[in-house]
Amino acid sequence: YIGSLSKLLSPTNRLGYAVARPEIVTRMAEYRNVIDRQGDAPLETAMAELIADGTLARHARKARRIYAARRDRLVDALRNRLGDSLVVDAPPGGLALWTRLRDDLSAETWSAAAANLGIHIAAGAHYALDASRAPNAFRIGFAKLADDEIETMVARLAAARPA
Repeated sequence: YIGSLSKLLSPTNRLGYAVARPEIVTRMAEYRNVIDRQGDAPLETAMAELIADGTLARHARKARRIYAARRDRLVDALRNRLGDSLVVDAPPGGLALWTRLRDDLSAETWSAAAANLGIHIAAGAHYALDASRAPNAFRIGFAKLADDEIETMVARLAAARPA
């Protein structure tokens, strides 16, 4: 299992972690030393202390509660305001969700109209290697949105919906 602390703490924090059998971790460390010999000892030491004293775990629990509340508020707003145009399922985790649009709506067209109203929302084509197989969907990040911003974003997205 591997992960990053970047989204939990700060995008500038470029520390990751691995949970594996000791021989695998040892091998990973050997490869890492070839790529990056010096690391960031002060940051790594500080992070180890935050892990050891439970601060990081408390922060993670708090962050999960905050992000889950934002996710739920966004899902509810989308379903209430745009439920006739798209389907949204609340993901169990993460900082973004996907919506699937009705077949008669174009995510690209809707995205362009939303941009004109100050809402920059990525259509599924931006995440597909093969544009012909791109989902007719939006990926919507919610991590940094306050409650009032969620309501404003959904209202503008509704106003931008193609007729």
